[in-house]
Amino acid sequence: MRHRLIRALAVSALSAWASCSPAAEATCHVIYGGEETAHRVPPAADPYKVAAMPVGSYFLFRPLLETEPEELAALKVYVYADLERGPVIVHQGEYDWPPVGSGRYGFTGRQRAYEPMRDGELEYWCEVAE
Repeated sequence: MRHRLIRALAVSALSAWASCSPAAEATCHVIYGGEETAHRVPPAADPYKVAAMPVGSYFLFRPLLETEPEELAALKVYVYADLERGPVIVHQGEYDWPPVGSGRYGFTGRQRAYEPMRDGELEYWCEVAE
């Protein structure tokens, strides 16, 4: 009898754990020049093939969701200044995946990157995709 109860509790716990599996995607909100755009960020099979997105005429925004291996899972965000001589990184963020908590500005909080030449500002924050 006791073994059945333990087995039933174990099955119940595993079912609950499986239903709470991490979300498959993130959404990153980018604010530049007074405009906000949302970008879906699916897991990357090959991180080297994830291209940066142009933001305005000067920034490049590259969010990268790595879910494998699980112990190294993270959302990585890179912001570059797009200079004539080539992109230069001006901000790098790394956030645990799946995220533990979330606030007003998602699980990354509101982040800002500044470019040195034109005095521009890019803001972003990311949340678990719904």
